[in-house]
Amino acid sequence: MSGVSEPPQLRIITLRAQIAELGAAIRLLRQAGMDNAAAELLLVRKRAELDGMLLPGRSARSDPSTGEV
Repeated sequence: MSGVSEPPQLRIITLRAQIAELGAAIRLLRQAGMDNAAAELLLVRKRAELDGMLLPGRSARSDPSTGEV
């Protein structure tokens, strides 16, 4: 990109698409018996970024299931 940030709605759509693609890639890696740790880490980061955009009052570093940081 040219240094201009994309509108929040477009960023949310982009993140959701990336999360879906990563999920599919992780499934394929698992089926092939390959290491998927890097893809899983990226997936967690993308989900946290999306949560941060959808729930601005919540810490992006907290665990949504437990609330722990």
